[in-house]
Amino acid sequence: MAVSRTLTIIKPDAFGSGKAGRIVAHLEDAGFRILASRVLKLPAEAEAGTVRKLYAESKERNAIHASDSDENAEREIAFFFPATELLQAL
Repeated sequence: MAVSRTLTIIKPDAFGSGKAGRIVAHLEDAGFRILASRVLKLPAEAEAGTVRKLYAESKERNAIHASDSDENAEREIAFFFPATELLQAL
């Protein structure tokens, strides 16, 4: 059985409101396995017409990001985590 991976980013407002731990627990309860984690700051702007640009309170206040496809997940994971930092899936 093939294993899919996704990149999930918990945003600063979730940390600021004390909800980051609950988000992680929710993901684990849903069957996701955390293979690596890191805390860092990203200064990115949303592109016009995207859901984030249309509905986020600000670029920092949109709680969570997750990859939208297997292909994007692989690209995003490789951007944030070198293979040596990832736990191997069972």
